[in-house]
Amino acid sequence: MRPFCAAVLVALVALAPPSTGQPAPFAPGYVVRDGVRQSGEVERAVEHELARTVRFRTGPGAPAETLGPFEITAFGLDTGPEYRAGLYAVQPPDHPDPTMPAVRDGFARVVRDGTATLLAFEVRDGRPVFFVETAAGRVGLYDVETLQRRRPLYRQALLYALGGCAGPASAYAELPYTESAIAARVEAHNACHGEPATAAGVRPRRALAADVEVGLGYASGPFTRRYRPIYGGPESDPGLSAPAARIAVAVRPPTLGRVRLVAETSVTRGALRIGVVTSRADRIEHRDLYSVGLGARYLVLDGPVGLELGGGFVGGTVRTRVVDADSDVGAWDGSLLRVIPGKDVTSGGGQYAEVGLRARALPVTLAARFQRTVYASGAFYLPGAQAYDFKHESVEVGARWRF
Repeated sequence: MRPFCAAVLVALVALAPPSTGQPAPFAPGYVVRDGVRQSGEVERAVEHELARTVRFRTGPGAPAETLGPFEITAFGLDTGPEYRAGLYAVQPPDHPDPTMPAVRDGFARVVRDGTATLLAFEVRDGRPVFFVETAAGRVGLYDVETLQRRRPLYRQALLYALGGCAGPASAYAELPYTESAIAARVEAHNACHGEPATAAGVRPRRALAADVEVGLGYASGPFTRRYRPIYGGPESDPGLSAPAARIAVAVRPPTLGRVRLVAETSVTRGALRIGVVTSRADRIEHRDLYSVGLGARYLVLDGPVGLELGGGFVGGTVRTRVVDADSDVGAWDGSLLRVIPGKDVTSGGGQYAEVGLRARALPVTLAARFQRTVYASGAFYLPGAQAYDFKHESVEVGARWRF
């Protein structure tokens, strides 16, 4: 069994195309439209171009739409900063530059977020204009000097915007017009209000992201008994192949990076095929396993095709279907688990480990799962006799579709 599982893992990894080293044009992200956060993919170009518009699509392969600040209020990459829409006065009213508009619409990058929020609006040649937002409103920080005292306006404006938690005025006397220097003063202000510091360019508050998945697979593997059969049947039991279908919700918490938590419900059709031996007439029954599971997945490699590893626990109930009510079980060639009446298998549960290839351009994941399931009997045929059960070790190969 183990060599077979290893061969499956090696084959799946070998199918993954080599990485070119170039980032994909789209990456997992979100937009905020009418107050609702919509997950999908955002074009990476926003990382190095002026953020006037953004291209967004709901998933791999979906058509992309170009959105502006009048259609959405914010957007961002899952692993990058947030951008917020607005009208930004990129020049001070009393020192206009005739080569530039005084007010521009677009998206400003969130440098720090909190009681005081620092925004950077790129204007040209990579030179940003900084803005500080507090409960009192937005204040622009402009890198120009007054005609009277030759003192940069942004230092006074920042000192005013941060108010009682601004710190000593001496800290602003030589404050340079750089992102790191201004962000340090905003961090000190937020710390004064009891908020933790956040790293530059990282969104400190991110909502949960979730995918709904539908999967189909085919499981195959041998059975073993925990207890010796008491009706005089064979010691060995046959292998079994059965189709499985599952629906899962994969949740990516904002604090766990590449880790996804998975909750699933599944049906394995014909998980057990049993020949019931009686003194009058034998019958053939199929047992379907209805189960729920909890697990986790980790995205080991992130590229055009990502490699996921995961594992978890499953458990559920077994339902019986009579396939043939009058059959000679002894005539079957070992493809049935033969039991005596009254030994009704009522539940099943176990553990699983899986590996998957997650395509970025398509909403499909190819997966292989190794699962050990124990089917238990809750009834006793003879007083004092031990209930026996079956253990099924299977490999399931299938596909998952994300929605």
